[in-house]
Amino acid sequence: MPGVVSHPNTSLCASSPVDCEALRSALVHRYRFEGTGTTVTDSVGSANGTVMGGATLDGSGELTLVGGSAYQPDFVDLPNGIVSALADATFETWLVWNGGEPWQRVFDFGDAMTPTCTYGGAAAPEGQPGACGRTYLYLLMSTDADEGTVIRTAFMKQPGEHPDDRIALGGPRAPTRVELHLAVVVDD
Repeated sequence: MPGVVSHPNTSLCASSPVDCEALRSALVHRYRFEGTGTTVTDSVGSANGTVMGGATLDGSGELTLVGGSAYQPDFVDLPNGIVSALADATFETWLVWNGGEPWQRVFDFGDAMTPTCTYGGAAAPEGQPGACGRTYLYLLMSTDADEGTVIRTAFMKQPGEHPDDRIALGGPRAPTRVELHLAVVVDD
C-alpha cells in the first residue's frame, strides 16, 4: 500500500484562535506522526499507536507506507475501543496518495466476522482477519474499476436493522501525488 500519510506542521486554527478554542478542547486524539521508530504518539490523549509492517517514522512528521500485501500490510495499529466509545466524531487527515491497488484504507476501524459473512455473525479474535466486516468505519482511496475507482467511506453497525445498518458514500476519483485534506463526519 504505497502512500504517505502526513499532517501539516502548522498550528491548529492559527488564523482564528478565539473561534477555534472549542474545537481544540473537543479533540480526543491527534496523531502528528512526529518522532522516529514505531510509536505514533497521541498528542492530545493517551492512545498511542504502533506502526506495523515495514514502515517507520523518520522524524519528518510523515509516515511513509512502503507497501505490503493483503496479508502483511503497512498500517498504524491504534488501541481497541477508541472509536466505538464515540457517538459523534470527525476524522480528518492530510495525505499524499501515490496510487496503486484498489481498496487501500486511509483508516479502518471495527471488527471482523468469522468464519463466514453471516449477518449477525460472531466477531473474529483480536488481530485475526475475518471473512468480512461486522461493525466498521473506513475510508479508502480507490474501489475496484467496476465501481468507478472513487474515494469511498462506509459505516456499518451490527446488530442493526438489516439492510439499513450500512451506509456507503462514494466521492470523486482520487488524484495521485498531491496533498489531499479528507474529512469524514459521523453524527449519531
